[in-house]
Amino acid sequence: MKTHIVQVITELEPAGAERVLADLSLELKKRNYAVSVVSLQSEPEVKTILNILRAENIPVYCLNVTKLTPWRIFRLRKIIKDIKRNNVSSPLIVHSHLMHANLACRIVKISDFKFPLINTVHIAEKRGSHFLFFLMDKLSYRFCDICTAVSKSAAKWHALKLGISPDSIKITYNGINFPKKISIENRKTLLKSWGLEKCKKLIGSVGRLDYQKGYDLFFKILPDLSKKIPENEIWGVVILGEGKQRSTLEAIEKTVPPNIKVIMPGYREDAAECIGAFDLFVMPSRYEGFSLTLIEAASSGIPLLISDEADAMEEIVKYAKNWQKTNFTNITKTTEKLIELLRKAPEDNDICNLSVAKMTDAYLNIYNSLLLLPQKY
Repeated sequence: MKTHIVQVITELEPAGAERVLADLSLELKKRNYAVSVVSLQSEPEVKTILNILRAENIPVYCLNVTKLTPWRIFRLRKIIKDIKRNNVSSPLIVHSHLMHANLACRIVKISDFKFPLINTVHIAEKRGSHFLFFLMDKLSYRFCDICTAVSKSAAKWHALKLGISPDSIKITYNGINFPKKISIENRKTLLKSWGLEKCKKLIGSVGRLDYQKGYDLFFKILPDLSKKIPENEIWGVVILGEGKQRSTLEAIEKTVPPNIKVIMPGYREDAAECIGAFDLFVMPSRYEGFSLTLIEAASSGIPLLISDEADAMEEIVKYAKNWQKTNFTNITKTTEKLIELLRKAPEDNDICNLSVAKMTDAYLNIYNSLLLLPQKY
């Protein structure tokens, strides 16, 4: 009797929560579970996640829900009902990810029928515009059977916004498939392709180009850092990712002195392997959940400089040897820490607990406990 797991998410763009869903779905299928995936939005432009799922013959449904067509979430009701009808003798669990999907699944559950529902909080959402969503979350919270969060800080923040105990939210850390180490030859080739082969030091990051990630704060530090670079040296800065803030960042980039070369090559599927080419990884995020790219950076062994604004990062870097945190609005202090960390060599870090296999084990324990609970509503 094969348990069927329906994974529901807001969208399938190649970002952190979406990667977690894909890795979890593939690992579940490998372990002989049936898996389907539902995205509230339409097919994304960048189809990396979509293609990974379809390559493994995992059914993917895109509901094309928009602000003007919110009723399309009830297509989810039909999908779940059809799966139940076609697998009458098999247990079914619905696992949703991110706030919009969590709310959609609760609405569907309230509307008609019972199914075990697990909601996962992926981020400590601190945008003021989400007040209404937190209110809806609070009012409908009792309709999820189990709520999990990907970090203690995300659980604490979410509980605070809902007025519930953080202990009522289970912590399940994200995991990664560890990237292979980059070779010296491949590093040279990569730097040449970026036009950075003459750079003495390389500072890098991976993430969406948007307000949350704080790259605008980091770029404003570069003129001060420029003054500390030895004469006749050029240093490089690489941000791998794409997003709405590109034009803003490009405008700030024009103010950076010529002894720092900044490039933003866009999204890369092999970004995890590229991290090993950096001398230092920076993460200036204003808020985070449990960053996959920070786990990947820790696995590479390079020094890490993280923001003190996102508590979840410390739950990751505790596995690393060379790291510091800083307030990226403090230009002088951050520059000092950048220089200090750039003097350090990479070291091996033991992060085996942050693997996809460990993450899947944790979710399976929750799924199994969920099947034993009496169904509400």
